[in-house]
Amino acid sequence: MLDIIKNRRKFSFQFGELDVLEERKRYRIKESRQFLIGGKGLTLALGIYRKSSKSYKLKIVHVLPGVPSEIDRMPSNWVISRTGEGCTIEWPEETFSKSSIKLFEISKYDTLGNYELNIYIDHELSTNIFFTVGA
Repeated sequence: MLDIIKNRRKFSFQFGELDVLEERKRYRIKESRQFLIGGKGLTLALGIYRKSSKSYKLKIVHVLPGVPSEIDRMPSNWVISRTGEGCTIEWPEETFSKSSIKLFEISKYDTLGNYELNIYIDHELSTNIFFTVGA
C-alpha cells in the first residue's frame, strides 16, 4: 500500500493483479510489481482509497513498452498516443468522492516489458508506479 498526503488529505493506493474470490464474489488486489502473463492475459488493478467524502480529480497515464494489439474494457474516451517504440494510454480526468478500483486488461502476449503508471491528483503528478510484465 502506498500512501500519499496531498493538500492535507490522505490517499492510499494499492496496485497489483486483480483476483476474484469466487465464494464471496469479491475482488482482491494482490500487490506486486512483477507480473507473468498467461493464456487468458492479465488484469491489473489500481485501488484508490479515501476516507473523506471531499471530491478529488484523478487522471491515470499508462506508459507501455510497445503497442498492444488488443486492450480489453477500453472506454472510447481513453486517448492512445504512440511514443517511439511504445505508447501511452491516458485515462481522462474524472472526479471522485469515494474509493475506487480502476482496471486495465492486457489480453495478448505482445506487451511484455517495463511499464510506468503515472497518477495525477487534482491536476498534479502525485506518484509513479513502475512494474514489469513477463512471459
